[in-house]
Amino acid sequence: MTLPLLLATLACGPGPIHLSTITDTRVIAIQGSPPEPGPGETTRLTATVANPRERELEILLWTCVPWEGRCLEEDTLPSLSDQAGIVSVAGGSASTSHRVPDVPWPLPEAVLDGLLAAEDAPAEIDSIPVQVSALACPRNECDVVNRVRGGLRRDDATGGSIGRDLRDPRRWMVDLPLRSVSLATKTLRIARPDQDVRNRNPVVEARWLAARDDVLVMDRDVPYELAFFVDDPDRDTVRAYGYTTLGRFHDRSEEVEDNAVRLYLLPEEAGRGELWVVFEDDEGGTTVWEKDIRIR
Repeated sequence: MTLPLLLATLACGPGPIHLSTITDTRVIAIQGSPPEPGPGETTRLTATVANPRERELEILLWTCVPWEGRCLEEDTLPSLSDQAGIVSVAGGSASTSHRVPDVPWPLPEAVLDGLLAAEDAPAEIDSIPVQVSALACPRNECDVVNRVRGGLRRDDATGGSIGRDLRDPRRWMVDLPLRSVSLATKTLRIARPDQDVRNRNPVVEARWLAARDDVLVMDRDVPYELAFFVDDPDRDTVRAYGYTTLGRFHDRSEEVEDNAVRLYLLPEEAGRGELWVVFEDDEGGTTVWEKDIRIR
C-alpha cells in the first residue's frame, strides 16, 4: 500500500508504532490549489505538517519538472525564488503555503510540443508531471535549507549546486538530523493548454454532529467513527488516510465508495491530541480535514 500521493517519504529517527500514529514531525500531505494548473497559470502549494513535539520548524517547499535528467526550472526560471520557498512555523500542526508563479514558469511551447511528439508518447498526453517536495526541519539544523536560504537572499539563478541538490535529494538526505525531520514528495500535473476539463481537489463534508465542535471528545478504548461525504471528479480513485497524535486508526486507509467513507479511530490513552484525515485521488487532488481531540 502506498502513502497518499507521496512518491517518497522520509521520516528520520525512530518510526511510530502504527503508520497512522504520529509521534514526531511528519509531512502528511502536499496540496496544490488547483492541483492541475495550465501552462502559465498559478497554483498555491501547501504542506500540512504534524509537529507533536512543538518544535520551531522550517518548511522548504520546491518544485521540479523532470526534463532530460534535470529540472526544467534550471533553464526557464530567472531566480531560485520562483522554484523554492522557506516558511517558518512553530507549535502544533501547520499548513505552509508558497505561491509558485506562472506554472510551468512558463513551459516553453517547444518543450510541450516535444512531449506530444515524442516517439514513446501516448496518443493523448493530458498533462505533464511536476514533482513537489516538502522538507520539514528544526530551524538551522538542515544544511540544505540554509543553502537555499542563502541563495534566496542573493536572488540566485536556479542552476548550479543548489539546483542539483533540489533535483536529487539523495545527494544530501544522509546528512539530515536524526529527529524531527520529514521529507515528502508528490506529483502534480500541468494540464495541456487545450484541455478543458482538469482535476480539482476533493470536496469533503463531515457527516456527524460532533464534527462541528472545535474539539472532538471521545472515551478511551471506545472506537470513534468518522464519516464523510466526498465529491471529486475522480471519486472512484479517492482514498481517505487517517493520522493521529493520540491512539491510532483501525485501518491505514479506506476507499471512498458511493461518495461516502467511514474511518474508525481507536482512542487507546487519555489526553489531548490532533487528528487529520487526508483525501487523495489518483490525479493529484488532495484535501485535508483536521481537528483537535480529547480522550477521557
